[in-house]
Amino acid sequence: MKNSNLRSFAGIIFAMGMATTFGQASAAVIYQSASPGPTDCSAGGSILDNTQFLGARFSLGSTTTLTGVGGRVCGSSAADDFFAAILPLSSPGALPGFDPLDLISNALASATFVPGDGGDDLTIPFSLTLGPGNYALVFGAGLLGTNGFGWMPETNTDLPGASYFFAGVDSGGGTNSWNEGDFTNTRFFVTADASSNPIPEPATALLVLLGIGMAAWGRRGLHPV
Repeated sequence: MKNSNLRSFAGIIFAMGMATTFGQASAAVIYQSASPGPTDCSAGGSILDNTQFLGARFSLGSTTTLTGVGGRVCGSSAADDFFAAILPLSSPGALPGFDPLDLISNALASATFVPGDGGDDLTIPFSLTLGPGNYALVFGAGLLGTNGFGWMPETNTDLPGASYFFAGVDSGGGTNSWNEGDFTNTRFFVTADASSNPIPEPATALLVLLGIGMAAWGRRGLHPV
């Protein structure tokens, strides 16, 4: 009787521990515009600086806590810095409804980063909870004290639904505008707390099932008193 109770208790604790592990799993990629291709800054791409911001649209179907944003950005030197911002959109195919130079005051979150000149995936930490809706991830320079010059390589492979746009900026007082993207195969991505992801990783789901199974096996020898 005592051994059966111990096995049952151990199984329950194991299942609870695996459920806790599931809730604390590492961040998951919930959006990416393109799958990663070769890391090659020499291939060129779309200019990223204080005259041109680049963006990609994404949508969320439920409340989600973001942990980071990223992409592939090449600086002209290892010291070039840029900004990243999450913007609200009114619909899946909309452009931002404000002047590009007012981006920071309209952003839901923003940060600066230095990508270096390697061109590999770069993740910028974010902590932001978003409700269901339409959003954009935008990279650029000239705001938040950044002054980098670089580009986003087009060496990746667009995924279905990739939706790009850009801002043409004249910081000297000329016309600024948002425009539909004329670039492709450019990598943007967004990561979120894995507990926001309704689909558990297969290995984690298996461990939870094993814990439940252990609890059930431990109880098979118990009888009412």
